[in-house]
Amino acid sequence: MLLEYKIDQQNNLLKNMPDGFAYFQVATDKLGNPVDYVCLQINPAFTKLTGLNEEMVLDKKVIESFPEIERIDIDWLIIYSQLLASEKPIQFESYFDMFKKWLEVTAYLDRPEHVAIVFKDITERKKTEANLLAEKNEKETIINNLSEQIAFIDPEMRIIWANSKTIERHKLDEDDYKGQICYEAYHQLNKPCPDCPVVEAFETGNTNQSVHKSTEDKYWQVTSVPVRNHLGAISGVLYTALNITEEKKIEAALRESEERLDLAMTVKNEGIWDWNLVTNKTIFDDRYFTMAGYQPGEFPNTFEGWKEHVHKDDLPGAEKEIKKYLTGKSDIYDVEFRFLKKDGQWMWINGKGMVFGRDAAGTPLRMVGTHTDITERKIAEEKIQTLNRELEMRVKERTIQLEAANRELEAFSYSASHDLRGPLNRISGFSEALLEDYQDCLDSLGKDYLQRIKGSCDHMKLLIDDFLKLSRVSQQHITREPVKMSTLARDCIKELQSKEPQRLVEIDIAPDLVVEGDPTLLQIALQNLFDNAWKYTSGKDGKDTARIEFGSIINEGKKTYYIRDNGAGFDMKHAEKLFTAFQRLHDPKKYPGTGIGLSIVSRIISRLGGEIWAEGEPDKGACFYFTLS
Repeated sequence: MLLEYKIDQQNNLLKNMPDGFAYFQVATDKLGNPVDYVCLQINPAFTKLTGLNEEMVLDKKVIESFPEIERIDIDWLIIYSQLLASEKPIQFESYFDMFKKWLEVTAYLDRPEHVAIVFKDITERKKTEANLLAEKNEKETIINNLSEQIAFIDPEMRIIWANSKTIERHKLDEDDYKGQICYEAYHQLNKPCPDCPVVEAFETGNTNQSVHKSTEDKYWQVTSVPVRNHLGAISGVLYTALNITEEKKIEAALRESEERLDLAMTVKNEGIWDWNLVTNKTIFDDRYFTMAGYQPGEFPNTFEGWKEHVHKDDLPGAEKEIKKYLTGKSDIYDVEFRFLKKDGQWMWINGKGMVFGRDAAGTPLRMVGTHTDITERKIAEEKIQTLNRELEMRVKERTIQLEAANRELEAFSYSASHDLRGPLNRISGFSEALLEDYQDCLDSLGKDYLQRIKGSCDHMKLLIDDFLKLSRVSQQHITREPVKMSTLARDCIKELQSKEPQRLVEIDIAPDLVVEGDPTLLQIALQNLFDNAWKYTSGKDGKDTARIEFGSIINEGKKTYYIRDNGAGFDMKHAEKLFTAFQRLHDPKKYPGTGIGLSIVSRIISRLGGEIWAEGEPDKGACFYFTLS
């Protein structure tokens, strides 16, 4: 009866226990090694937790009831061997995917080849642990990424915990810093610093904040907060340190800037005013008074006090500008007026201001601005105006003189064109008549004299023509339009070839050269330059082939045109004479001409806003370069 009672009592216990229970017999091979378990008994909690009833598991091997058991990370067959070896219960936790639960399992050996297990659902606990771990990791991540250094120090001055910024700054061993004395680990000292904020927090029990300068010349804002336990005793100090070096630099820069501003206001002789538009009271700084020779506060701090010192001729304009600005008709208040100094003299002031603050309706409440002494500038402007007036008078006088000179030049040109040509033509005509009608009466010397007279007349005509060209170039009105330089160059060469078709000259003209300029003047300039090149390559006939090239290059960032020949060339030490009228660098008998052609070219290029220069070498040719604006 007693045995039956105990069995019933045990069955009731198993039936009502909240944890799952299962009883197995171990199936072994011939060598006694476990190969599976056969389920002999389960309780209702087992079915509730696993969903498997007695019909599904009793008298069946585990692999038949739980095929998925091979996928879990627990080797069930080894458990039996471990129980035999230790003779103590084995407990473990594992996630059972087949049940979608975390289970805490306890296995113990009941008797040889019989194993009992008790398990309970710990899924909710595991979720809570995971959430707590995630929250802990999140908080640690946040704290470790803060710009402040954070550490918790216990009453023995030991480091209980520190964030990554603290570990990095003090070069602590991340795995071995806990428990170290803070002043030893941080500063390599054998006692706390005299002004240690942690010690002060422990001693006073109050939070304290201070700024410390470290040995590496950095500023740190340090905060020490006492932390109390449930009994009210201080269990530790939370220590934070924030690098404020840049803020300190900015503060120093601001102080320096303010000092510079004060100095600049003094140097510029500038004062500040602050006008309350509601009360009509005006605040003037000390510089406002002293710049005009007054003592601070020597005249009323009111708008009327300012008006009393403004010149009566300038006051209406100044008030008008203020009104325009305050009513929105002007975007700025910037006005100049005369201001009465204490010594009775007038100084010129530049007043500037802007509105600060408006009410709900947009009405201005306050206006702030500056008064700057511009007396020296006004005196300088008056001098400039006087000089400008004098200059205008001089320009008018010079213009009158220039107009008179131009009229004289025009009269001279007319005289040269008409009065000189008549006598020359008659001399040349009579010389020809003598040669034709009286050649039998003249010997060879007389004929030579007449030929020379006629040649001189012809040369004089050429000089007059070139001189008139030079005069016209200086006076001709300039028009600007696109000019096809390549076309002009080809026209010049065709004209030269028509005059001397027997000459063999190799011509190279770059295509599509176009410039903005006066077509008539450019045609004259190119004609003279090509005439020059054609003339000085004449000595190449019968020897090397003469060559003339026209093109363009980029020189010092400017488009530069050139005419190059391989003719007589010139010595560079005489280059400055090339563009001077009547200056000749070659024998006029060998290379005839008037000596004015290059002067005409130079005058044209100058009038078109350009420059002209030449490079050459005797018997190796010359190159004339020019630019145009």
